[in-house]
Amino acid sequence: MAMPALIREHLPPLVQSLADEAYTLIRRRIIECDLVPGQRFTESQFADEHNLGKTPVREALRRLKQEGLVEVNPRQGHRVSPIRLRDVRDIFGLRRIIEPAAVELAIGRIDIAYLRNLDAQYQSCYLSDPVAALPLNTAFHLESARASGNARLMQTMTQLLEESERLYIVGFRFREPDFLPAHKHSDLIDAFETGNTVLGRQAVIIQIDEARDMVIEALLHSPALLEADVVVPAQLRDK
Repeated sequence: MAMPALIREHLPPLVQSLADEAYTLIRRRIIECDLVPGQRFTESQFADEHNLGKTPVREALRRLKQEGLVEVNPRQGHRVSPIRLRDVRDIFGLRRIIEPAAVELAIGRIDIAYLRNLDAQYQSCYLSDPVAALPLNTAFHLESARASGNARLMQTMTQLLEESERLYIVGFRFREPDFLPAHKHSDLIDAFETGNTVLGRQAVIIQIDEARDMVIEALLHSPALLEADVVVPAQLRDK
């Protein structure tokens, strides 16, 4: 994602480049849960660890805050935004709106052979290491946006799918040890091959819903959530 123009205009070229580098690096560490949800950190830590100045790191964190991936506490530094059930609802809910449209636009334009190859790589990797397979899943789903020819759609789906990766990783972390949900793309590939728009929309919605349910089920087994207090809404307390 590009740096907001108002910020970019006030930075010299070298700082712009370093800020982009810091943004990409920190964002990927958050998505991959190398920086776990809720983890606290400071600008100085990143600047020292990755040999970057504080100004590029500060600008990178500003962008990540805008995306909702980082929270700022003036007295306690920064922390990686925790994952809430609301986040799961919002991310998968938006995917439910956008991805079927991307699939419809991609019908008749997508490279079926390339899609099958991506899926074969994904399925092979998924069985042995589902986390390592996630970038392949993201690449698979992004192909419909790429084939649509809509650059803004591609940009939006890229952000949503990368944020979904973070949810998947947390989901895999807290799932039952012997439970690995099936995640197949065959119906969607068939829809692209036959040009069936209705089947394509249905197939991608089913895939999104299954992924959402896996994440929610896993989060419900999270130790942090099991120990959390239940907050009663005000309207119920007043009854």
